[in-house]
Amino acid sequence: MAGDDVEDLNRLLATLGFRHGPAATVTAETMAGIEQLRRYLGATDHGVFRPDWSIHLSNRQLTVEQTEVTVASPAPAAGAKLFTAAARLTEARLVVKGTLPLQNRQPKEQPDKASPTEVSNTGGRAYSVPVQGRVLSAGTPLPVDASRQRIGAEGLPALQAQLESGASSASAFVETPVPAGSIVLPAAAVRSGISGNHCVIRALDDGTAKVRVDVIGEALGRVIVAGEILPGQPVLASSGKAGPCE
Repeated sequence: MAGDDVEDLNRLLATLGFRHGPAATVTAETMAGIEQLRRYLGATDHGVFRPDWSIHLSNRQLTVEQTEVTVASPAPAAGAKLFTAAARLTEARLVVKGTLPLQNRQPKEQPDKASPTEVSNTGGRAYSVPVQGRVLSAGTPLPVDASRQRIGAEGLPALQAQLESGASSASAFVETPVPAGSIVLPAAAVRSGISGNHCVIRALDDGTAKVRVDVIGEALGRVIVAGEILPGQPVLASSGKAGPCE
């Protein structure tokens, strides 16, 4: 008539909107709620709560992949497997494109062994989304968490719906506003030097000139630069005569 299990019962009745007693005590309200529950389930046992009337789930919502019981079959025994839950995405990290290794596949002749490289190199190089940037996957914006290196929990359902069955990764774009004073150029117009400097070849009336620029970002064959180049000034693409940046 009292105890932790009674508290669970009263909580169950309250959750279902039935009458219930206070905390861990069985009262007339608890018994009235049990009768409401019996009628709701169509059970025949009067004046008693049977634990096998209910199935406890640790999650409020669960997607089932496979059912282990059938309609009109005998009730399963306590502890019997009822269904298999579908895989659920719990974390999505952002990594630099091209740094994820191939999915580990064990050779047929060595099914239980994996090389040290395969085991340790599974994460990819972390990528941080710029403060003004946003992640787009299949055209859908996905929020990022405080670290800006993971998809936020509220965006995981949308990402999971886009993943192909069994896939462990998906491609996404990071969209960032073009900073004030910067210019978008074709990637072929930006040259690199041995020291890592970048420049463009500006077309002049009497020839050409190398102009130093800083690369801010790139995407889809375009490069965002800032430096001693102004909007509207012509630059050359893939000019072999100018040579590399100094």
